[in-house]
Amino acid sequence: MSISYYKKPLIILAITFLFAALLLLISTPDSTPQTPLIIFDDANIENDLLIIIYPLSGILGTFILGYVLAPIFMFIHVKIFGRKLEYGFQEVEKPPKFNKTFRGFFPILLSINITLILASNQDLMNIILYPDHQVSEGINSIGVIFLLMFTIGIGLGLFSAVWLINDAGIVYSNRKKIKGTDKNFEVRSMSSFLHNIIKGYAGISVIINFAEYVFFYAVNFETEGLVENVIYQIIIPFLLTFINLLPVMLFDMNRDTNKRYIRKIARKVGIVDTFEISITKKNQ
Repeated sequence: MSISYYKKPLIILAITFLFAALLLLISTPDSTPQTPLIIFDDANIENDLLIIIYPLSGILGTFILGYVLAPIFMFIHVKIFGRKLEYGFQEVEKPPKFNKTFRGFFPILLSINITLILASNQDLMNIILYPDHQVSEGINSIGVIFLLMFTIGIGLGLFSAVWLINDAGIVYSNRKKIKGTDKNFEVRSMSSFLHNIIKGYAGISVIINFAEYVFFYAVNFETEGLVENVIYQIIIPFLLTFINLLPVMLFDMNRDTNKRYIRKIARKVGIVDTFEISITKKNQ
């Protein structure tokens, strides 16, 4: 696939990195080291490294956790939900234009949701942050920043497992299950079934949690620079989505490899047929 295929996301990625670098240049954090998770004695260096660590976490989660979870998800679906279902492969062509610019948005929302839950645990915060940066109540914003190093990988790993199954084109039909009943015939993709389940943990709940976090941040932050910092907190999900375009693009570049990997495992659990799906309209 030509590099021109990824021209748009590459431009967005470059602009995002430049914007994030600019934010770091104009910010003046306390130089006191913030966390033992990064082995530098300067908060400025710690923050600079996050621009590299966040997409690296996404890459590791996408290509390690995703590849581990995808066969597990598929096995569970076939053995628990699929006893009366018929499975097969559907051939899907790659779109002529890259249309996955916002593919990382829901994984990032899931990552933020997990992060906010963990960041509200003061015992955990006392472990990952040095005493000067600990708070007695509420969600620690510095803790959020550093927990994202891990949760971004988890979020992208969970969703990439579903993307792998989607690339393999695994679908299922209820034809056998509805035989002798008045239920409608359906053909669904396994990936959409799994995607809806995982996306449920990256929906309205994360919006509520994130809104509470921004409100708490606004109430407890110093008056000077309040507006700028609140705006920064609000755009974090979008910044993280665009920064993690790199693992999304790398994953898309490996589409054929992903397909072969999952289909090889799928055949071992009995998915061997190919579905040819067509719709014919008839006038009444």
